[in-house]
Amino acid sequence: DVAEQGTRAEAPVLPVTAAAAVERQLAALAGSESPARFDELRSAVDGFRGQAPDKAVEWMLETIGHLEQEQRDRTHLMKRSWSDTAFEDGEAANEKTLEGFEVDLVNMLRSSRQGLGDSQILGNAIDLAGAYKKNYKLEQSEAVLLRCTRHAEDRSGAWMVKYLNHMSQVRMKQSR
Repeated sequence: DVAEQGTRAEAPVLPVTAAAAVERQLAALAGSESPARFDELRSAVDGFRGQAPDKAVEWMLETIGHLEQEQRDRTHLMKRSWSDTAFEDGEAANEKTLEGFEVDLVNMLRSSRQGLGDSQILGNAIDLAGAYKKNYKLEQSEAVLLRCTRHAEDRSGAWMVKYLNHMSQVRMKQSR
């Protein structure tokens, strides 16, 4: 198929059996909802050394690395533990809980070189905005979300949907 070949222009040519085996494993990983076994896949690719061109093996290992990063990012995107907190212990206890989340996020930011560019930190920041929203701390929620805007836009897709969902709910509650 010509269209399919056009999307694979950068992929090196592999012996037919090696390419088919790796393509099946990569396709299974790409559509998988469960944690992938990347070590097993890397081991399978390493088995192609000496049989496939070095460039092909390196491309496959790089592709596995990208898939592994996407899976980590998806995990961070789906994080909801802070915003799913019940917050049923009264205002003072809820304040303490939120302060604990804030301290956790600040510590993550201090230890990161990427800040909100790190998917784990961005996921936690958006989750904190949800926790603020749940406690009607709308100004704090909006402030956190506004800081996340560029990073959610850069990631696009589901990150932008989650960001816009929270932002629209905050704005609705603010009657804007």
